[in-house]
Amino acid sequence: MLDKDSALPKLRKFMDPSFIDYLGDSTSKEQANERAIDSWSEAWYEMAKAVTPPSTTANAAKLAFEGAAYAMNLDPTGLVFKLACDAFAETLCNGIVGHTLVPHVGQFQELIPPGLTHEKECDLRTDLMDTWLRTWKVLNITTSLEVSLS
Repeated sequence: MLDKDSALPKLRKFMDPSFIDYLGDSTSKEQANERAIDSWSEAWYEMAKAVTPPSTTANAAKLAFEGAAYAMNLDPTGLVFKLACDAFAETLCNGIVGHTLVPHVGQFQELIPPGLTHEKECDLRTDLMDTWLRTWKVLNITTSLEVSLS
């Protein structure tokens, strides 16, 4: 089962100064990038580690995100981040035993309206993550039925 409530504190730790476990302001661009990658990969992992149908590659998906996101501080367009999200979902889906990945169209989009508190912004981000992951499908190789992640 996808669990957005477990993902929320991982993002708040990075983004919300009012959160009790807030990491604090970054002192360099490198530190900010490292914290962003760590926080996002942890959030994706926490959300999807108990996905249905079950995946054997949740940790590998986390590592795939981290590897793909390494250069996201060099990309002002956000494409590297979107590709890292794709790498996470593809790796997660490829670890669902007895299923094969159905080609997916549409990258993760962060449409965050201005004026939200940090807490509400993080909550909205986890809603977007949950909704987007549920658009991914796998094909059961025995029944030939498509199954959405849940």
